Amino acid sequence: MLTKSCHKIWLSALSICLVIAILTVAVCLSISPADEAIGLLTHTVVIDAGHGGIDSGTTGVVTGNRESDLNLLVARALLSKLEGAGLGTVMTRDGKDGLYGTLSPGFKRRDMERRAAIISASAPTVTVSIHMNKYASPSRRGAQVYYQKNDPEGQALANVLQSVLNAEINLKEGGRAFSALSGDFYVCRVSPCPAVIVECGFLSSPEDDRLLATDEYRQRLATAIKNGVCEYLALMTVAP
Repeated sequence: MLTKSCHKIWLSALSICLVIAILTVAVCLSISPADEAIGLLTHTVVIDAGHGGIDSGTTGVVTGNRESDLNLLVARALLSKLEGAGLGTVMTRDGKDGLYGTLSPGFKRRDMERRAAIISASAPTVTVSIHMNKYASPSRRGAQVYYQKNDPEGQALANVLQSVLNAEINLKEGGRAFSALSGDFYVCRVSPCPAVIVECGFLSSPEDDRLLATDEYRQRLATAIKNGVCEYLALMTVAP
């Protein structure tokens, strides 16, 4: 028969074991069996928050929000969701400042070269650059994905991401889908892995501008981008 003191010790030990068990289950649930099956733990995604510092990009037609600030907010949300899926992550810009150092001539070139160096040093599987769009007509809205021309791997990544963004964002909000578009983009061109630019919405559109000002919508965008990245990695893993 246990003494009162032994009984208390036994209960304390049991409580500690239960806490450890609960924490272990929680950690396991955060990385699904599907994620483990496609080897997400072996992949790194570089998240590039476009612009920064004096280079604010475009601004919201209604809110006046700076593109550079919104890019960073979406990038941070995406970072959290990718890490929650078990992926390694690297941010090129994790603060409001640009990567150019001093504001001497050539600061934009230095900023882009610094991003390229971070991407190269990270040896990523995928690079995703976050931006906001603008257009002459305020009616144009939605999330658009771009890839480097003549890059079939980048195009494959862009097509998957665009498909997910169409289903989870564009068709629900604007009632239309987009196709991924090609062009010549420095970050995509210098990336050693498949790379895309995700223009999360049009700040020239009053509707998109207002939505992008809300955390709820930015979280939805980050979730869609994360889902697209995971889908691409799954397809890449099973490809012959």
